[in-house]
Amino acid sequence: YGISTAGKQQKETKDNSFKVFLKKQVVVGLYQETFTVDLEPNVIDGVKSGSLGSLFNSNYLLSGKEDAANIFARDHYTVEKQIICKVNDQLQKLMNNCDNAMEFMIMHSAEGGTGSGLGALILERLYTDYVRKKARVVCVIYPSYMLSTSVVEPYNVMLTTYWLTDHTISRWYLTMRVYTIFAKGIFILRDLM
Repeated sequence: YGISTAGKQQKETKDNSFKVFLKKQVVVGLYQETFTVDLEPNVIDGVKSGSLGSLFNSNYLLSGKEDAANIFARDHYTVEKQIICKVNDQLQKLMNNCDNAMEFMIMHSAEGGTGSGLGALILERLYTDYVRKKARVVCVIYPSYMLSTSVVEPYNVMLTTYWLTDHTISRWYLTMRVYTIFAKGIFILRDLM
């Protein structure tokens, strides 16, 4: 679409489909119409200060004060209380800014505490608050036995899958290994262009 990492459209195009995911601000340029949440503050700080940070609206980048220690239940039932009200408020603001929101597209991990526990809680809220209006399409990244980082991953995956079954319409599953290969492929293609 000819959009730079600074959010500036470098060339005009007749294809306006990018406007589904990007909004335009006069001063800033284009930014993603996404909502990103992580309980680990360093992750969100990395997004804000990274090379693509200007493509994100900082109002929709939320972080907590501590991570969930890779435990679904800790995040789903205890740690989330510090951030779920902020998530609900910001999600409502995001919905109010949309002309015609048709669905929620969610990408999260099923292996760690935030992706599994908070992710499941957010899905439940979307189901409760918007079930009659919006579809919920989810891309879930499952752990790979080759890249496992925690012994509680199977527990997190089992509970996340249960919540996905009850609170989503369409699900795409990737393993962390496939995601890693895909991400490397994007960087290779970018370097070749």
